[in-house]
Amino acid sequence: MGVTYHFGAMPNEGTLHRDLQTIVAAYRALTFRGGLNTSTSTTADEGTTDLLEERRYRMHRRIERNPHAAKLAKKHHGVRCQACDLVMAERYGTAGEDFIEAHHLRPLASLREGEAVKYDVAIDFAVLCPNCHRMIHRMNDPSDLKSLREVLHTSAS
Repeated sequence: MGVTYHFGAMPNEGTLHRDLQTIVAAYRALTFRGGLNTSTSTTADEGTTDLLEERRYRMHRRIERNPHAAKLAKKHHGVRCQACDLVMAERYGTAGEDFIEAHHLRPLASLREGEAVKYDVAIDFAVLCPNCHRMIHRMNDPSDLKSLREVLHTSAS
C-alpha cells in the first residue's frame, strides 16, 4: 500500500497529508477485516489424517468490552440458559456452578469507532450456555434469541 511521487514533482504538504490519511484509513479497514492471510496451508491433505499446526502471534484489533457487563448480565438474568434452559451445575455438578456466558443482543461490531453506547443489561444481554452461545453466532441474526429457541424446539420434536 503506498503512493509514488516523481522526485522532481513532489506534492505540497496538504496533498502529502491527505494521501497519508487515505493510506492509514485503508490500512485500518484492511486490518479490521482480518488483514491478508499469507501463511501456508495448515489443512489436512486429502486422504490423510495428518495436520500441521503452528503457534503464532498476531496483532489484531479488538473491541474492548466492559469487564462488568457479563457480571451484571448474570446477576440480572441468572445462570439458566435463556435458549435451552440448561443450568450448567445440574449437568456438571460443582464444575458448572454459576457458569453461563453473557451474550450481547446488540452486537458490539455494530458500534461506530470511538462512540460510546449505553447498554441496558435487561434488554441488551442474554445469558446462554456455551453451545447455544456458539449457535446463535452462526445464525443470520445473532440478536434473535427467539429464532434460536424455535430452532431448539423444532429440532427436539
